Amino acid sequence: MGIPSSVLDLEVFLAGDGAQIELRALTELTDDRKLMKIFREHAVDRKNPMKDPHCVEGHLLTGWPVERIKNDPITRRMTKNTVFGIVYGLGEDSVYPYVVAKIRSVEGPDADLKGITPERCKATHRKFFEVHTEVAAFHERMRRQAERNHYVESLFGFRREVIQEDETRSTYWGNQAVNSPVQSTAHMFVLICLALLDLYPEKYKYLNKCIMEVHDALYFRVKLRYLQEAYRQFVQLFEHDAVAHAEKEFAAYWKSCKPPREPKLRVPILAEAKAGFTMASMVDYEGESIEQFLETWRGELAKVESKSWESLMLAA
Repeated sequence: MGIPSSVLDLEVFLAGDGAQIELRALTELTDDRKLMKIFREHAVDRKNPMKDPHCVEGHLLTGWPVERIKNDPITRRMTKNTVFGIVYGLGEDSVYPYVVAKIRSVEGPDADLKGITPERCKATHRKFFEVHTEVAAFHERMRRQAERNHYVESLFGFRREVIQEDETRSTYWGNQAVNSPVQSTAHMFVLICLALLDLYPEKYKYLNKCIMEVHDALYFRVKLRYLQEAYRQFVQLFEHDAVAHAEKEFAAYWKSCKPPREPKLRVPILAEAKAGFTMASMVDYEGESIEQFLETWRGELAKVESKSWESLMLAA
């Protein structure tokens, strides 16, 4: 028995963004060889769990085999969030509270934190800069630039003012100096996607209901019957069309840089998506059949409905 037409006409949320987009932006800005290798190998074998960027990075930072990281979700979460803390410019003394907060934001206040300690996070933080020397050099370069010029620039040439004596700023200026180029570079792909959606509405006709942007993710309302097509259009938009547009429109600027940059992105940009009838019950979606999506979503909805209102509010 097929899915009733009345159900297929219901609208679902489809949220799409770039997979590890901030780390990919950092890699593009720094030319870090080890990160470049991770993302290029993942791009050609993206379904292989042994190529998962966070597992491979965990291997580099712990020395454990990739498979052990894959089967140890606590270590994977710790290394993943430590690395994202570094992207935001956090020092080794600040990374542990950040890691705990990020894990609890996803898994709730009762998240398993066994094995995640301040000492372990500090050691992972130090190891990252030992492994990724190009990132360490980039951080130093951006802080020197902020001190000298009072601004930093993204890959696309957009500047952010960074003044050390600014008492209105709520965060440390050194963190802003290293984080702003990364965040601006990552966000530019979202802005290009929005521009292309406006320029070519027929090409992306299943993505016409773009209702909001949250943390660099674009949210769409899509009829269930068109979910697969909408997902395919988003992948085309983010992974291919936005990249091609960036390379075309910023070629002249990159050639004018000192030293000049090749007018081609070196780090593969990949898309990822979630879908669901409510925000709280969205599940990872990779273009599978409507029947498969509904089965997965029902399971997630049951988990959400079994939680207390208090635990849901704390997680939010």
